[in-house]
Amino acid sequence: MNRKKLFISIFGVATLLIGCSKPDSNIARENAAKTAIADDAKEKMDAAREKLKEALDAWVSGVFYKQYEKDHYNVNFADSEYKGGKVLLRYEIGEFRITRTGYEVSVTKVVQSQKGTEIKTSVKYSISPASPPFNIWDIIERAE
Repeated sequence: MNRKKLFISIFGVATLLIGCSKPDSNIARENAAKTAIADDAKEKMDAAREKLKEALDAWVSGVFYKQYEKDHYNVNFADSEYKGGKVLLRYEIGEFRITRTGYEVSVTKVVQSQKGTEIKTSVKYSISPASPPFNIWDIIERAE
């Protein structure tokens, strides 16, 4: 009777250990899936950064807002200062943060006032990379 209990105990532990361990192929598949998801997320973030950079570069180079809208029908870049005709002298894009609907990024902008002086502002843009249009809009602005 003791041998039978010992056999059942050993068999039970062995079954449990075999059932809990994952074959290397399953682990490799899981790792490949995680890598693919991370690569996809990085590609989307890079695309968002590029679209924002393209819009800001157009503004710096003197492209009027209406012309930008016409030339970039697949991007909805809604910046109140750009729409209002202010001149963007330079900018610096900060770090991206993932949000529920896309990304949020801080940008430091230097715009020219009506008197010709430089005004430095910090802006947060919300970027929704839905295809198309690619939506970028300013959500918070403050002068520094």
